[in-house]
Amino acid sequence: MYERLLTLLQFDDIHPTQIQKVSGGDINDSYKVQTQDGTWLFVKINFLNQPIDILVAESDGLEMMGKAGIINIPSDVNLRIHQSDAALIMPFYNPGNTPQPSEWMVFFENLGRMHLLTNEYFGGRDNFIGTLPQINRPRNNWIPFFRENRLQPHFTQAMDNGYLDHHDLGQFDRLLARLPEYIPVERPALVHGDLWSGNILPTATKGILMIDPCPYYGHREMDFAMMTLFSGVPVNKYLPLYEAIYSLTPGLMNRIEIYQLYYLLTHLNMFGVAYLPGIRRILRYFS
Repeated sequence: MYERLLTLLQFDDIHPTQIQKVSGGDINDSYKVQTQDGTWLFVKINFLNQPIDILVAESDGLEMMGKAGIINIPSDVNLRIHQSDAALIMPFYNPGNTPQPSEWMVFFENLGRMHLLTNEYFGGRDNFIGTLPQINRPRNNWIPFFRENRLQPHFTQAMDNGYLDHHDLGQFDRLLARLPEYIPVERPALVHGDLWSGNILPTATKGILMIDPCPYYGHREMDFAMMTLFSGVPVNKYLPLYEAIYSLTPGLMNRIEIYQLYYLLTHLNMFGVAYLPGIRRILRYFS
């Protein structure tokens, strides 16, 4: 049952005394593994016959963020590859209770500090949003980056999948033309890329960690879009703590659905028509 996992662990000379399957992953198999000295590890391994590229990209992203000085991410992450299998091995962080206000304060202050990290261009190394490729081809302007690397590929895929029609295409083209009206000009910021509540992990000893990143240098409002798309992150309550570090252009909540369109399109292409009404509402409103 654990043959693939054990083969990958042996490269770190890990001989598990216990293995527990961890539920909740849609992309990889996840395990809690106890080592010979009693230490617990968290290990992700690609689904059987699934390309290893997603785990490789996640490893690269965590390494990039670590080198940039981001502290609230998993540490001591090791990537192991054997033939068509890959595993990410990292410490197991015991889950904490509901985060305390002081922990949220630190989280949003750290987010502001991360977004202050900048780069000459928008973009970075290509990676994945869920199971879908995320193109990070560099551009020196956010609007064409967002249009060509984010919205257009996934809208085209949704058209090809039969989810969207030519009426939607007309509204989409009008929205693209109006992007400069809605989105404020900013310098590139280091963003997590997929910062929904499921990727914000309260731990018993390390505070709130950001996990499963697909980072790049983008518009920092993308992270707020994902945090507010699904429930669970108290953005409005702690936004002043963030703005004490890095103030935002007024009107974020009035334009945030423009960024959420990207995430809804990716969810449409991965999971189906449940996300279609939200997409069409955004297209009508902003076109």
